[in-house]
Amino acid sequence: MPASSPSNVTPARLAVIGAGMIGRKHLEKVAAEPAAKLVAIADPAPAAADLAAQYGVPLFADAARMLAETRPDGVVVATPTEMHLQPALAALEAGAHLLVEKPIAATGAEAAKIVAKARETGLKVLVGQHRRHYPVLQRAKEIVEGGEIGALVALHGHWTLLKDGGGYWDPDWHKRRGAGPVLTNLIHEFDALRFICGEIASIQAEMSTCVRGWDKEDAAAVTMTFARGAIGTFLLSDATPSPWA
Repeated sequence: MPASSPSNVTPARLAVIGAGMIGRKHLEKVAAEPAAKLVAIADPAPAAADLAAQYGVPLFADAARMLAETRPDGVVVATPTEMHLQPALAALEAGAHLLVEKPIAATGAEAAKIVAKARETGLKVLVGQHRRHYPVLQRAKEIVEGGEIGALVALHGHWTLLKDGGGYWDPDWHKRRGAGPVLTNLIHEFDALRFICGEIASIQAEMSTCVRGWDKEDAAAVTMTFARGAIGTFLLSDATPSPWA
């Protein structure tokens, strides 16, 4: 059940587009937040009807209709990555601030359209790069920027995990390029690197699909140069077990 709001706070009216695994987490948080009020869910999947009934809000199969009829103050876009663009633009066009799950879009060109629309409307857009708020990353940034370990010369990172079992590959879109580990997982690590070490000036990469043979990559190897002069490498794979996942 939704939490009660303090009498001196007008709750922000929020809607969630996409009621899959991540969308459900947003629904839980919105419902538990006294300063927010869940007003609608948009998702064409039949299973979303149970969620709408659980939270006592209307369900819309079409995001545009939901925006027109409920006029939320803010919208969470939690659809698959390749379906971020249209609901994000529609939300901004409808006058709603936007929280869009990471990555902001499937391509740089699509991301630029969302940024342009935000500037045009003057509305706020937040991408779900929540790890910047982790205390351990805040401390890492302090250590590097404060010179506690000396000048940053070079770095290496890796994200390696065997995504297997548990039905992870059941949705067909998980096998396509837009749901590969670069956009699903490495996006977090690179955001952390940029947060701690500064902007990346140049980057090169190789990707492989040799394990599963799907459109999405099984592994990627990256080299990069940071604007401050440091160099780095990163290894990524969702097809190999590792104790350092």
